[in-house]
Amino acid sequence: MREGPAEVVPGLYAGPGCVDLEEWGVDVSLIVTLDPTCPAEHPRARRVVYPVRDMEVEPVRNVAMAMASIARELERGGKVYVHCGVGLPGPVQGHDP
Repeated sequence: MREGPAEVVPGLYAGPGCVDLEEWGVDVSLIVTLDPTCPAEHPRARRVVYPVRDMEVEPVRNVAMAMASIARELERGGKVYVHCGVGLPGPVQGHDP
């Protein structure tokens, strides 16, 4: 069984990169990519990239900018998909994984 996107809170999804969100029935307006080497895809979503490497201390600015983008999109009523490598979607979404 393959792992796919999951809705964390209303309108905010997290999951793996290298996935076709339409195939999973996930309709989003913004994809926040923390690992651009394997992006999630959706034909109607815009993408923003904030490079954050796994298992390393990251610049607070990158994490803060990613969180601000997510908050703005949710406030507008949009839906957001966040993906990256191991362990980072939770902190960027504003909670512990």
